[in-house]
Amino acid sequence: MKPARLFYSFFLISTGTLFLLHNFGIISYFAVTTEIWPIMLILWGLSSIVNNQIFKNIIASISGIIASVILAGFIIDKSPDSESLDIIIDNKEQSYNKVDTLSIPYDSTIVKPANLNIDAGVAVISIKGGGTDHLLMIKRYINSDSSEKNPKSTFKILNKIFDGTHTIDLEFGTDIEIFKHNVLQTSEISLHRNTLWNINLQGGASMSSLDLSDYKIQSVSLESGASSVYLKLGNQQEITKVQFEGGMSTFTAEIPESAGCRIHNESGLSANDFEGFNEISENIYETPGYSKAKQKIEMNIESGVSTIKVKRYKDIVPNKESVKM
Repeated sequence: MKPARLFYSFFLISTGTLFLLHNFGIISYFAVTTEIWPIMLILWGLSSIVNNQIFKNIIASISGIIASVILAGFIIDKSPDSESLDIIIDNKEQSYNKVDTLSIPYDSTIVKPANLNIDAGVAVISIKGGGTDHLLMIKRYINSDSSEKNPKSTFKILNKIFDGTHTIDLEFGTDIEIFKHNVLQTSEISLHRNTLWNINLQGGASMSSLDLSDYKIQSVSLESGASSVYLKLGNQQEITKVQFEGGMSTFTAEIPESAGCRIHNESGLSANDFEGFNEISENIYETPGYSKAKQKIEMNIESGVSTIKVKRYKDIVPNKESVKM
């Protein structure tokens, strides 16, 4: 039996068992499961260097069990004296009682690409399409009593300009205890559409939704631990480079049909779905007509126990001016 099938079999069995025990009150919460996700990276490394199929199957089975425990830890990690987490993002009614907005002004005289570095920690990060008149604008939805409940809850923003290049660092408090203190931060980020962007996002146990289809993107680097990442790219740039490194993650990418895409995929025990791609060689996938495409997206994917999906969507071919730097 293939390691990937064993992983998902044990993952589903263990997850179902844990939630069943929780529903009947046999277990109530996990105290440390949200801290053990790096074990998945260790198991991924072992699976890459071990050639024996039996050991690969054993590692896959253990990984499935550990992944289910981590998932259960996120969802039912709730101590008796904690408050319930009530966040409705898609609804107009939100449980947050404070919204603040921060922005960095746009300077049309600075024409070099801008660098955006995001340390997501355990926050929910969303980059919205449509753009803004500012170079960057952030809306944070938080609870006004967060600092009293958890003094480790922090947010830092630093904008540096050197040699005509913006470098913006965003850091969301990595020590936030999500369920015990009800301090999950949700932030919406908008960017200036005329700026060429290099985006670097690091997430430990975060959720990220990056709709970059309206922006000029030179490169995107994503590093995630136990995270969920959604990425949508447009055709505003001749060449866009994407680097994804994930431990136990879910990565979904949408790319325009008008752009050619090449994927170099090095994954351990991951489930991959590259619909509409042709396998050119081992671990190399391309969309039809990639070599002749005017806009190209180059993806390099390195993942452990992850779910990877790349799909194409119908779009409008840009005019020549929209792809100029």
